[in-house]
Amino acid sequence: MLFLIAEYFRNALSLKDFAGIVLGGSYLTRPFSAFWFVTALIVASLLFRFFERFPAWVGVSITGVGLLAAYMIPEVVSGIPYAAGVAIPALLFIYAGKACQQVRLSGARLVVAAFVLIGVGLLFAISGLSAPLDMKASNFGTPVVSIAVAVCICAGLTLFGLWMEQFISAVFGRLIGELAIGGFMVVLTHAAVLYALGTQPNQIIPDFYLALTIPWAAAVFLHRTRLSGWALGLPQRLKVPPQSVTPER
Repeated sequence: MLFLIAEYFRNALSLKDFAGIVLGGSYLTRPFSAFWFVTALIVASLLFRFFERFPAWVGVSITGVGLLAAYMIPEVVSGIPYAAGVAIPALLFIYAGKACQQVRLSGARLVVAAFVLIGVGLLFAISGLSAPLDMKASNFGTPVVSIAVAVCICAGLTLFGLWMEQFISAVFGRLIGELAIGGFMVVLTHAAVLYALGTQPNQIIPDFYLALTIPWAAAVFLHRTRLSGWALGLPQRLKVPPQSVTPER
């Protein structure tokens, strides 16, 4: 809202810009570029819950049809407001995550699987065999391959995190949890930093680091204020007084 007011008084808010904000999805530009993800996630989650009423093949089949449409007519799929069209093929990632939950590994098998999945994924990505994804524009990369590579890397990193958990101290664990709380705010607001900096495609550094650290620092700060509920959707973090230890008698 503050952005709209400021742009209005600067006479920089065109009808096209306003329409993009209303329609969401691929129509969004800075500083709201990343907000397509929120509506796509909501639609995908609702569809996933709806398809749970039916045999698994029903939801997977409809998702496959959506992915085929994304490959063939990406401009039509991405043109559906609120990224609702992209949400259908994106369901594949939810189904993949659900399938990965059924796998139970431990010990050496866990870390080996993690490194194999990450290694295979990076090999395909670096070699160019797998094109990058731009889901906002309904670009799912190299058919089938890019999605498989994304799933491999995500699954591998998840398994690696599970393996590393045994080596993480309580203090470091709390730090990771604190950073994770601000992760969603970073996703949504990093484009605002790029907008304020006027970043161009060839200006990756230091703008990338500023777009990462500024929202994260803001999230950590806001979590300690009464604005935490509005900004992060979480209650304010209160200082926990150190517990006194009563000496044994």
